[in-house]
Amino acid sequence: MYIRTKTTKNSLKKSVQVVESVRQGDKVKQRIVRHIGVAEDEHHLEELKKLAQVAMAEEMAQRQSLLDRDEYAKFLKGEFERTCNGGERAFVSNLSYEEHVVEGFEEVYGKLFRDVGFAEVFGSSDRGRANTKLLEQIVVARIAIAQSKRGSVEWLSDRQMSNVDLDRVYRMMDKLHERIGKAKAIALQKTLENLGGRVGVMLFDVTTLYFESFCEDDLRKRGFSKENKVREVQVVLAMAVSREGLPLSYELFPGNTWEGRTLKETLRHFLKSFRPEDVIVVADAGMLSEENLSYLEEEGYSYIVRSRTRSLTQRVKTCIRDMSGYEALGGSPDEDVIKCKVMDIERGRKLVAIHSEVKAKKDAYDREELLFRLKEISSDCEGIASSKLVRDKGKRYLTRKGKDDATYVLDDAKVAEDASWDGISGIVTNMEVTRGDIPEVLEYYKSLWKIEESFRVAKGPLRFRPIFHWKKERIESHIAICYIAFTLQRHLEYRLKLCKGESYSLDKVRRVLSKVDSVIMKDSSTGTIYRFPRAMSPEAKKIYGAVGLKRDTKPTTITSIEKYRNRHSLGRINPWEWVL
Repeated sequence: MYIRTKTTKNSLKKSVQVVESVRQGDKVKQRIVRHIGVAEDEHHLEELKKLAQVAMAEEMAQRQSLLDRDEYAKFLKGEFERTCNGGERAFVSNLSYEEHVVEGFEEVYGKLFRDVGFAEVFGSSDRGRANTKLLEQIVVARIAIAQSKRGSVEWLSDRQMSNVDLDRVYRMMDKLHERIGKAKAIALQKTLENLGGRVGVMLFDVTTLYFESFCEDDLRKRGFSKENKVREVQVVLAMAVSREGLPLSYELFPGNTWEGRTLKETLRHFLKSFRPEDVIVVADAGMLSEENLSYLEEEGYSYIVRSRTRSLTQRVKTCIRDMSGYEALGGSPDEDVIKCKVMDIERGRKLVAIHSEVKAKKDAYDREELLFRLKEISSDCEGIASSKLVRDKGKRYLTRKGKDDATYVLDDAKVAEDASWDGISGIVTNMEVTRGDIPEVLEYYKSLWKIEESFRVAKGPLRFRPIFHWKKERIESHIAICYIAFTLQRHLEYRLKLCKGESYSLDKVRRVLSKVDSVIMKDSSTGTIYRFPRAMSPEAKKIYGAVGLKRDTKPTTITSIEKYRNRHSLGRINPWEWVL
């Protein structure tokens, strides 16, 4: 009997097996005694080999009558012969597999959950502590697998060995609804602590979250969907993060709310915590309304907002397209050449006009693609039927053939007008901007990718949507749970970058922590239960170090499986290894 490592078909991964040679007539063949698993990497391969040794020892123990005991002892001695816990001895032959538990998510994000302060959401009463533990578990499950509440409960039971009741989860969510404001305040306070009490730059944007339902109510409404969910009801999520990507606040609005109306409402609550000189609000063009800008100016806040340059006065548009006065910020033949100029517009506001050579080439290319498609769908220069132009951006190059005619033809004047804007964009600000300030202002605006990336994380790995709850309170609690999960992930990324100089995505963290696990085995002769942790990868050690944890991979004893499910029975870490 021996351990075989075999490369799997059409893959570089290696499988680990316990095999033995069996004679069949004149031939000797190999029979698989146990299939251990398929290794993801070299580190995992070594762990599987160790498990294979255990499996082989168990198999040999069952055949002890056919194997000399001294030979058996000799086989085990090199790897396993040790004592532990003041002389207690365990026999390999008596150990049997009980459970496999993934511990990395609970240990890392549980620590972050407490560090950020979310353990205070429900208070210190017995019921409060129970709800806190349940909230922590559901948040950890959201980070680990991002499934429905039912799926989270199943994962917690199967992979975390945690007894969680689905009805209790729903009751916890009802209690959480009363404390959403407290949870948001805790997240904000921790961000401020990390940033030295000063936000500096606040990045703001809006997205939509859809439901697997067509039924409307006070919150779920049909509206403009950023995910092209035309018929489905939705809610509007407005969120603010720091330049570092740390969460600041969020608000939930009915699905038919125009995004421009969300900024004022969100800031009305959020900006109470700051002095105007501590915050520069940065937002995309969707927030550019006179109401929003006036509100920020009245409150004394600085802002940088993308401009709708084509909607400005004719005087300003003429000035923007006049390339005189533009100054290059730098660049090389291998880089984009950016040119800018600053001009005064109404009410003391300034417009930073920007011309990019790379953007100019892209705009020209995109226009040619649209024109080519429009020419393809036109028939013998008779025009293009309106039915073929549904949601077609190329409609801006067309004009009606006649008052009563439902067909369109290309308008050369509109094409030329569009070409005059190639490469041009603009930023509106109420800050004092000189030629030397332009690079800094542009960097502030470019930081918006962080809020856009935050929404990708929220709607991708964390799956804020689709939402399966129907009650308004449950919907809002679901978003709060997702926001807490998002907060923990952002703080982990921040710590990794700050302490370790590493950038780990959520997907990478998931891959690493899913391998931070243990095997639970039981000694049939004594009834003692042992926990055998897997050795940690270098990446896992960095993650643990970033949150101030050090995981001991030495085996421990457990008083009972049931108590271990409640995480109160893990024995003190003592050296323990296999003995005969």
